Amino acid sequence: KKLKADSSIIEKSSYIQLLSTLLTDYNNFINKYSVNCPNSSFPTIEKAEKFVGSIEQISEVASSNSSIGNKLFIVLSIFGAIAFFLGISYKVNNKELKNITFKYYFH
Repeated sequence: KKLKADSSIIEKSSYIQLLSTLLTDYNNFINKYSVNCPNSSFPTIEKAEKFVGSIEQISEVASSNSSIGNKLFIVLSIFGAIAFFLGISYKVNNKELKNITFKYYFH
């Protein structure tokens, strides 16, 4: 009952898939066991109803996650490009500095 009221659980999450699998396995166990022992009684578990929230809320969560991913990708790409060009400029300046000092002291 607490899980049904929890709005933070998204319908297609791995948590819901796990609960669905456990519910199916439990029902299969009850069906097989009731054939062999008809006098036994197991508590029944209600099937999970659709969780509180509309499709719009789920799509908002998905779109916000994708926009965060896009922003993170852009920021990391910018930092990578800056690091790349700083590395190139360091190599070029370092070679020029070596050439200048070599010519100055040894020629």
